[in-house]
Amino acid sequence: MNSSIGAVQRLRIVVICAEFVPSFSYLENILCRTLDRLGHDVLVLSSVPRNWSGDLSTADAELPFEVYRSSWIIKFKNTFLEFGSGFSRRIKLHDPDIVFLLAPLSGIGMSALPSIPTRSKVISAFSDLPCHRGKWSMSTLIKSRWVPAIVRRSSLVMAITKETRVLLEGWVSEEERRKIQMTGLLLDFSRLPGSQDLPSQVEELLEKTASICSVITRVRPEKNLKEFFGVICKFLESHPEMGFVMAGVGDDAASTDLLEAIRSSSVSDRCVTLPLLSELEIRAVFEKSRFSLWNSVSVGIYHSLVSGCPALLWNGQVSEHLIKDGVNGLWFGSIDEVEEAMEVAYSHPWNIDEVKRSVGHADSDKLVPALLDAVLKSSDGTDERLASNSFS
Repeated sequence: MNSSIGAVQRLRIVVICAEFVPSFSYLENILCRTLDRLGHDVLVLSSVPRNWSGDLSTADAELPFEVYRSSWIIKFKNTFLEFGSGFSRRIKLHDPDIVFLLAPLSGIGMSALPSIPTRSKVISAFSDLPCHRGKWSMSTLIKSRWVPAIVRRSSLVMAITKETRVLLEGWVSEEERRKIQMTGLLLDFSRLPGSQDLPSQVEELLEKTASICSVITRVRPEKNLKEFFGVICKFLESHPEMGFVMAGVGDDAASTDLLEAIRSSSVSDRCVTLPLLSELEIRAVFEKSRFSLWNSVSVGIYHSLVSGCPALLWNGQVSEHLIKDGVNGLWFGSIDEVEEAMEVAYSHPWNIDEVKRSVGHADSDKLVPALLDAVLKSSDGTDERLASNSFS
């Protein structure tokens, strides 16, 4: 293995994650597409996604890299543990130079740890730790004790938020803390939406409204989107020139309640509801939106900003590294302040180019090579970024 990565160095890389959904644009998807685009030999080890309704083997076959899915996995809530030997065999055959453990506290990364060759460099990525949710349980207590073992084996640790980094640093030794970098998420700047990516329902809405605002997130009961829409509805009532797009609706009870609230509202004729969208569809909608709204943190915030769409977010969330008040978005303190924040965002003179530049650090074509380069140099301590936390 060379001490640094160049354009012609082809690395064998294994990416281990709890779920890998081919059609999504989560961290694991963007990472693997970028690694493949950079010329590396990528193998994904994952499970069969829950609630998958399509032909998974066909979807996997269309990917430019291999995905191996173990059927010997125990799933309990947000914990995934492989009890077969499939991952171990595939890791041994691939003989990776680098292994990415994504959200290792899901369990899959932890169970695969003993199978990783000692010569392999490990990059682990922590995002929403159980402790962020504020509810301690036996599960979160056990998982917090996994952290030192994972960090100890890692050459570099990606903390997706500043709060994640603080938590991790509190659980490991001072010597291990230098490995922890606040990187944020990844964005694939190479994928740009075209006019064909804008859903036809949104096109029709734009024909009868001057502008739109959007909420694009998977509907979940804990997000309280029905209550959220109630406030959005008040804004729309005072702005008849505005339309609203709600994307991420499923066939669950929370989605049914939300759809009923939208359809029975006084502004239903200016509202469009859509299922989960592809990455390019999401960006196409955001490009047409005056602003986006969020009552919980989501990777979609990155897509909003890179599309030049300011984001309005509840300030109890862990995104202080993303939202700069009045520059690329606004904070609201409670559900009662949403309408006021929408009014401010509606009339604010946003600099769209500045909104887009605010997430330039997340460009996967720049960040991923920097991560690889850092871990390949980390054994002799020559890479200054590991000591200075300077990735973000």
